[in-house]
Amino acid sequence: PFAMAPGRAERDRSVEEAAAVVAGYLGAGQEVAFVTLGDPLTYSTFTAVAAAVSRRRPVTVVEQVPGIMAFQSLASRTGTTLVDERQRLSVRTALDGDDDPDLARDLADPECTVVLYKGGRHLPALTEAARQAGRLDGAVVGELLGMTGQRVGPLRQLGEAPASYLATVILPAPEGAVAPAPPARALATTGPSSRPGR
Repeated sequence: PFAMAPGRAERDRSVEEAAAVVAGYLGAGQEVAFVTLGDPLTYSTFTAVAAAVSRRRPVTVVEQVPGIMAFQSLASRTGTTLVDERQRLSVRTALDGDDDPDLARDLADPECTVVLYKGGRHLPALTEAARQAGRLDGAVVGELLGMTGQRVGPLRQLGEAPASYLATVILPAPEGAVAPAPPARALATTGPSSRPGR
């Protein structure tokens, strides 16, 4: 198992251990699949393991299959529009909580939807930062999506207590979306007399 710890040395050690196991199977002529949550190329241990395997076995062919990320799943489960027209999307970690000037800049931009990963232990502080920025309307949080213990709901309800490492927050952009088009009006045509000019 991988070390999901803040310490870089512990994570590097677990990656090297995994790479040694994978390289062993490959050396024995077997194919290996690495299954990951979300997308293998975004905030995933996959890239580190693949690089470590390639260093051990440079002839290894690595193929990636895109995955559905937690924020996409959360948006779908809650009916949250991520971006529209000229809005921006900022996907970032919240490992350090709300103490990040770039996060403050994104929260201050009314046309930026902010997605936060890995900040579960800081969820109350992140909720307060969203409240102060006027970003609680429509904000949602999902924890352990698709797994036992899954929680999904409004940030204002679930954000008062810490959550697990696998927590995702979406703070939708409050401005910049194009208003939905009005529903099309059906024109009733019952015969030639209903056409213009007849």
